[in-house]
Amino acid sequence: MLMKLKAIIRGDKVHEVGYRFFLLSKALELGCQGFFARNQSDGRMQLVLALIEGDQQQLAEFREYVQTVKPEGSNVEDIAFQDYSGSIISIEVFMRYFTVDLLNKGISALLRQQARRNAGEAGQDAGKAG
Repeated sequence: MLMKLKAIIRGDKVHEVGYRFFLLSKALELGCQGFFARNQSDGRMQLVLALIEGDQQQLAEFREYVQTVKPEGSNVEDIAFQDYSGSIISIEVFMRYFTVDLLNKGISALLRQQARRNAGEAGQDAGKAG
């Protein structure tokens, strides 16, 4: 029988340390059917919200893993689990969503890098003209 679980991971540093990928990797390893994760903030701390769907054994192993293993560079203050009754997208759909999200971040970073490079070249050109 499939069950659903909501995990809320709260801390000073749970964003930009690969937490969503870390959780997704474990869900894939366990063969879970549904998964979703997103970064949030409560105004004071960073949060990672994860929804997972699987059988009782998969959810128990996921829960144990999340409680005992953390991504390098993270600083976790609290992890809470709740039963969840809403819908959860399939793990395959989440992987596509996550890929697009990461590509968007990468493109933005490349554009910022290009803008800095162009600004540096413009400054060098101005120095040559003087």
